Amino acid sequence: KDCPDRQYYDETTLACTPCNAACADCDGGLPTDCLSCSRATYFDVTTTTCAATCPEKHFANDVENVCEPCYSTCQTCSGPGEANCTSCMNGLALNFDGACTATCPSGEYFDIGVCRKCNSACATCVDLADNCLSCASANVLYETLCVASCPMGTWYDRSILECRPCSESCRTCESSSETCTSCTDGKFLLETDRECVVICPEGYYANATSSHCDSCQGDCLRCKPTHGNRLACTKCLDDRKLLNGSCVESCPASRYYVDVESNACAPCHSSREI
Repeated sequence: KDCPDRQYYDETTLACTPCNAACADCDGGLPTDCLSCSRATYFDVTTTTCAATCPEKHFANDVENVCEPCYSTCQTCSGPGEANCTSCMNGLALNFDGACTATCPSGEYFDIGVCRKCNSACATCVDLADNCLSCASANVLYETLCVASCPMGTWYDRSILECRPCSESCRTCESSSETCTSCTDGKFLLETDRECVVICPEGYYANATSSHCDSCQGDCLRCKPTHGNRLACTKCLDDRKLLNGSCVESCPASRYYVDVESNACAPCHSSREI
């Protein structure tokens, strides 16, 4: 028998009887006998009750005042689709598209059930937005940061796309940790070997201005700068003799003799001849 709105036909009393206050339509007087709900409440088909909010894994359909199920990966949602999640089932992360995934896409990192954007300089990151694992184009990875170029004391290793530290003796380096291009204080760059040394080898002198080992030139094994940026030999090749800062084939006759210990031309005393 047809009854007015918000009433049902009671077979016991054979009369139309009011529904529960939460129901817009019903087939009994209990809260669980609702068939539809009054305004501002939603019908839960799993319990056949009307409530102000929908249970977990359901969303409120405001058009039909019905609680509808979320997509299977959603814990909470705003609609029925895969990309309508607002939180996820355990073990899944909510990405920026509104979907729940087992892993965050490139350019995002996992943060307590949510995928968050990496810093714009990072191609990938982990745990924090600035904790980069790889970099966007035009940037290079230095420790966990993406920078425009490798800082002093590091070099760019193309095989792993990272800035790596130079050796302790190098102030700057390139192509490897040991290939120095400048040196730390107190050391000099030997360009032939691209290494930094405390004492320059024979044939070179320590240029304090440039911090390089510069060539002595000619027959000098050891030399030093003098006034006017000229070089004075202090030791010659074995077949040459040192004379007044230069290396000569032999000492001038009559006036000099060869000092065997220093391999240098030493002036004779007035009474001595060679």
